[in-house]
Amino acid sequence: MNSTTETPPPDAPNDLDAIDAIDIDTVPAGALVIADDQRFWTDQQRAVLYAMGVERYCPKAELAAFLHLCQRRRLDPFLKQVYLIGRTGRDGRRKYTPQTSIDAFRLIAHRAAQKAGTSYGYEPTVYVDWDGTKYEEWIFDRPPAAVKWTVVRADGMRFYAQARYRAYLQLSRDGSPTATWERMPDVMLGKCAEALALRMAWPEDLGGIYTDDEMGQADNPVGVEVKVPSGPVIRATAERVDQPQPQPRRAAARPQAETPRPQDEAPQAETPQGDAADVERLRAAMRKLLVECGIETESAQQATCTALVGVHVKSLDDLDEQQIRKVGQAAKYASKQDKPRAAIAAVMNAAMNRRNKAQGEAA
Repeated sequence: MNSTTETPPPDAPNDLDAIDAIDIDTVPAGALVIADDQRFWTDQQRAVLYAMGVERYCPKAELAAFLHLCQRRRLDPFLKQVYLIGRTGRDGRRKYTPQTSIDAFRLIAHRAAQKAGTSYGYEPTVYVDWDGTKYEEWIFDRPPAAVKWTVVRADGMRFYAQARYRAYLQLSRDGSPTATWERMPDVMLGKCAEALALRMAWPEDLGGIYTDDEMGQADNPVGVEVKVPSGPVIRATAERVDQPQPQPRRAAARPQAETPRPQDEAPQAETPQGDAADVERLRAAMRKLLVECGIETESAQQATCTALVGVHVKSLDDLDEQQIRKVGQAAKYASKQDKPRAAIAAVMNAAMNRRNKAQGEAA
């Protein structure tokens, strides 16, 4: 039985005493089924909703709208597919937002595609580092600055969305990232970007619904600044974002030719490499990912690296930073598949086929 000593707001339901009297342990499972022609929640359904976290003083109008959404989107709150979350806005008023998990979001999108007689897929995820470098796989301990997710419908329409770390990071009361955001920031940010892209692809079905991952930031402590990673960022030589570099300015009073300064000369390398310790850390992470893919022996790892980077690899210690990143990204992708060994073999074959095609075109 629910009880409270709070003063109910003016728009609170006036039948809470009757709902509180219901013993939810005796409510049969069949009583929780939502009928298509149902106009409002039954008393037993409301009792269970309150026990699951819906606010007791939630106005009946909000409860009615929540029921309509559950019926329209075929979502079951008793299976924890959707929640009704209340938050106090800046104007002091209590506002309620339907929230789902990312799995429920995918379910709605799948149903919408089936209803339209079509299908959809995803382009490779793009992770953006703090210096603007873009990656298809994230193998670093630090969080990405942003994640870009693209949904491609069968009709050829592409819908892409970007989620920034600063915008969606969820904080604890002490201002530190929550446990999941501390442990897997790339995954959490990816789910936010996916939800944004799916909502753009199916606005009629997903409009007005938000995932828990998107809305977690709404509960962040007020006035706490989001801290971004500090220290040097390791940069990849082959995947730099092209950005115009400022040209050296010369004094107007000296129009005569000057001896070129070092920054006027062609640089030896367009992007600085990480220091030796960072490179060795990446190399160790790459080895671990290869083992997770079932490639455990040194000779097998050398053969894999040779196929992926396009040059004969006698030792993994000979790989430079760019090559380590390339192998690591492929291995991380394969390690997430059902059959990692087969997945990385497919990536190797694709890489070799691209090189063979390029060589054939050049000839």
